[in-house]
Amino acid sequence: MSYIFGKKALFDALKSNKDNIAVVNLMANNNLLINKLATLNIPYVAHKNQDFFKQFPIHLNHQYIVTEIKTTKVTKSHANDLKSFLLEKKDKKQMLVLIVDSLNDPQNFGAILRTCNVFGVDAVIYKNSNQVQVNDFVQKASMGATLTLNMFKVANLSNAIELLKQNNFWVYATSLSDDAKYNDEIEYENRTAIIVGNEEKGISPIVVKNSDFNIIIKMYGTMQSLNVSVATGILLFEARKQLEKKCK
Repeated sequence: MSYIFGKKALFDALKSNKDNIAVVNLMANNNLLINKLATLNIPYVAHKNQDFFKQFPIHLNHQYIVTEIKTTKVTKSHANDLKSFLLEKKDKKQMLVLIVDSLNDPQNFGAILRTCNVFGVDAVIYKNSNQVQVNDFVQKASMGATLTLNMFKVANLSNAIELLKQNNFWVYATSLSDDAKYNDEIEYENRTAIIVGNEEKGISPIVVKNSDFNIIIKMYGTMQSLNVSVATGILLFEARKQLEKKCK
């Protein structure tokens, strides 16, 4: 059982897949929400005091609304799961995949997952170690996006990249190398995988080496770096825009 926190995350879950909701915990005086849940036949527990909510860290800002989720798509933890997924999608002409290399900040990871949902990312690949995992903080920051995404934990990103290449993906790594091309000047292929890296160190050299292209975001101001979640949004926007044009 896992949890999502707050009103916005609950409403997103109701829109995306309400069957995944096991029960909503809320305060007994929240009559408007209680009526809405009752109308939708969503199980809920209306607590008369705050004792239940004290078990959760205050940083989660649950707003006295804690939703228990039956299942999420964050269950695929082996390379074989990714292999099976790609086999299932072998006839899909266009796919957009995000690879995450060694993120440390759960807020960044959650925000990135939310962005992935917005731009219709087909799969998110991340490491099972030296990487923030999908915990309560990530769930909160993602606003329930983990309920809608295909997510794969792998032991080795280079192996995952090779598997993607075997399935006709072209892999684009964010990098400051001399041969990096601007993300809005490069042509993204129908099957595109984009890699973003650690908040301080970026993408590991071996992962960059195994990529097909190095890309960089053009900067117009005096700042020469972006928060990784903001950068991911820019990259996914451009890739999705190009893929949409190819469909016309």
